[in-house]
Amino acid sequence: MPKNRVGKPLEVKARKTIGIGSTVLLKLDENSLLSLTVAHANGNPDLGIISCDTPLAKAIIGRQAGETASYSVGDDAHLVEIIRVS
Repeated sequence: MPKNRVGKPLEVKARKTIGIGSTVLLKLDENSLLSLTVAHANGNPDLGIISCDTPLAKAIIGRQAGETASYSVGDDAHLVEIIRVS
């Protein structure tokens, strides 16, 4: 186990993985952030809730903060960066 400078064990925090019920902060581009919650059933994008069946949710489920994900809607491809997972 890693130790700090005085020999005490460091507390290693596990990074959270996105799943149903996760709230995430995504960077859409240089000027846009989006906070949303992944729901099991029906989503409500106006309230920041998306269904796990959406292309965006499918792209980010199983990922962690610091990763990027790509997804498509029709002919449009999108890339998001996952900033925070809670």
